[in-house]
Amino acid sequence: MRIAIQGELGSNSHMAALEMLCDVEEVEIVPCTVSAEVFERVLAGEVDATVLPIENSLHGSVAEHYDLLLGESAADSV
Repeated sequence: MRIAIQGELGSNSHMAALEMLCDVEEVEIVPCTVSAEVFERVLAGEVDATVLPIENSLHGSVAEHYDLLLGESAADSV
């Protein structure tokens, strides 16, 4: 299973993905530089899924991720 994350290997998103998928035998984490790249890889079928934070305990909502999710949802409904 290939999972895209925004950020570097060793980041919080990387650790969260590994924790969430601890029962999956083979997990490959695909680090992406920016959040838009994560969505591009999912839509292109290059990865099976993604792990992205939508809330941050220090800074609140991650607005960029909400915007990207809403943008894809709106495009899917047209």
